[in-house]
Amino acid sequence: MPPTALPLNFTVHGLDPEVAQALRDYASRTKKSLNASAKELLRTALGLPTPDEKARRNAWREACGCISKEDGDDWLKTLVAFEQIDEEMWK
Repeated sequence: MPPTALPLNFTVHGLDPEVAQALRDYASRTKKSLNASAKELLRTALGLPTPDEKARRNAWREACGCISKEDGDDWLKTLVAFEQIDEEMWK
């Protein structure tokens, strides 16, 4: 959420009984509140990562490190030697 954005609160009116029951069932199965379940399902439906997923991605990026495109290109050039086969070695 951008720093200037305020949290959005709203009410969903007129949920059909099938959707309402499915939400209740999901909340019960996951042992979460209706509110937490609705927020999780909205996030998933919109293709947004959960806070846990964001944290894991950030931790993975930090563990792997980041390099510039130029450094990456240079690194790939050094691998070219490993793609060449020494035919004499295989006789």
